[in-house]
Amino acid sequence: MHGAKFKEVTLTNIKTVLHGRVPNLAKWCSEDEMKLIDSLIDELSDESSLIHGDFHPGNIMIQDGELVIIDMPEVTMGAKIWDLAGTYRDLISAPRVSTPEIIKMLEGSVGMSREMMAETGYRFFELYTGITDREKLEEYFKGLSLVYALNVVLMAGSGSPQAEERAQSIMD
Repeated sequence: MHGAKFKEVTLTNIKTVLHGRVPNLAKWCSEDEMKLIDSLIDELSDESSLIHGDFHPGNIMIQDGELVIIDMPEVTMGAKIWDLAGTYRDLISAPRVSTPEIIKMLEGSVGMSREMMAETGYRFFELYTGITDREKLEEYFKGLSLVYALNVVLMAGSGSPQAEERAQSIMD
């Protein structure tokens, strides 16, 4: 999916979508914080890759032995690191959280045990990046950290009922 490139602009750019979420953060963020978030969005690269926008295991199904990506209303073009940060969020970072409520919610949402999420996440990133050494992969994850943090904050601004429900704990 990330290998698809566009010669002409045919989809909305992810930056446009993300900038549209920033005003929704006003109940948790000051004007200066919202300006900072906008400036971080501007720092995403201007790639023209096809990106899912909400890529995680819950949006992947198997049909007739083939992987099928579902839930595509957020498909845009832009920096593929956005998808990677979301995948890191759901498969690497979230399973490390020790709160039983979050783990239960995540396991239900993703349809995998905590252990399976973590192993799937590492395997995904090994295949995607070609990095098989776990220490080097952890360094790669550190490189995703700012985009990951931005991804988590902007989830609160997505306007979905689930985001509204979780927004306060995310923003805290």
